[in-house]
Amino acid sequence: MNRASLGIVAIVLVIIGGITMARFPSDGNAMGFAGGCVRVGIVLGALWLALPQLLRFLSQTPKWLLVASTIGIVACAVKPLLLVVAIPLLGLLWFFGHKLRTKADKPIVQERRPRRRSQAR
Repeated sequence: MNRASLGIVAIVLVIIGGITMARFPSDGNAMGFAGGCVRVGIVLGALWLALPQLLRFLSQTPKWLLVASTIGIVACAVKPLLLVVAIPLLGLLWFFGHKLRTKADKPIVQERRPRRRSQAR
């Protein structure tokens, strides 16, 4: 997602939530809608702030570690007792991962090349 559009959506949601809180009666439906808009807007705003760092992290992390982490998160969401096994296992994979790396590992998000500087002054 484009960073500018993410920021715009975050601002619009916070504004819609604020308007709904101020204008409509404080019954359950209006306050629930307004609270949801404000919360989602704040989370999207935080994501907007962190987007460059997230893209850098995804470009530097090997695919196999991201896949293993996703599988571990899903498994722990289904059975929380697996946290006892999953966290040390992911730690070992991260620590010894450089020995498991192959030439087939490519970054998921391509890094941007720096712009060329013009020679004209």
